[in-house]
Amino acid sequence: VLLSLALLTTVLLTLYARNRLIAYTETAPVVMPAVVMTETDYAALAKRAEEFSSNLEQSKPITELVLSADDINALIAHKSNPSDRVSEKIHISLKDDVLEAQVSLPLGESGLPLLSGRHFNATAGVRITMDGGVLIITAESLTIKGRPFPEAIMALLRKENLAKDAYRNPKTAASLSKIDSVRIKDGLFTIKPRTDR
Repeated sequence: VLLSLALLTTVLLTLYARNRLIAYTETAPVVMPAVVMTETDYAALAKRAEEFSSNLEQSKPITELVLSADDINALIAHKSNPSDRVSEKIHISLKDDVLEAQVSLPLGESGLPLLSGRHFNATAGVRITMDGGVLIITAESLTIKGRPFPEAIMALLRKENLAKDAYRNPKTAASLSKIDSVRIKDGLFTIKPRTDR
């Protein structure tokens, strides 16, 4: 969430450096769609996700993991610290082959007086693929306050692999090395493990 936050962090730093942060923030947050899933359905989802992760780590035989946007939002809501209210700050959608993250970040939590009472409301779209066993996450689109981010900056952001730092963590790098492909299609996010793990 997870996947688009690196892009948004880069954007925030760029805006702050240009003294334009206030112009790209608002005084009110965006209300995110509620995450609706029964306890029974979530228990089944959590078990499926945990078994995939555990079997992947232990190199046991597993089938691909298929998640809908509702599944991803439910996992975010349940796995995060309740006091962080993450489900109130981010909502994931899957459109065509793009993962879109709608975010509403309360900037006052940063402690900077200038940002007190301001909210960063944006929607970021990213493409997620595997190339030669390497996870590639690239920026596709970004709108802030309903306005597209300047194309000149987007052109630079699209050249960056937002997942490159993931390989600095040995455990994460080891897990990613066991994945054959990731795919977003027809509203589903599919993670396919390698068969030669």
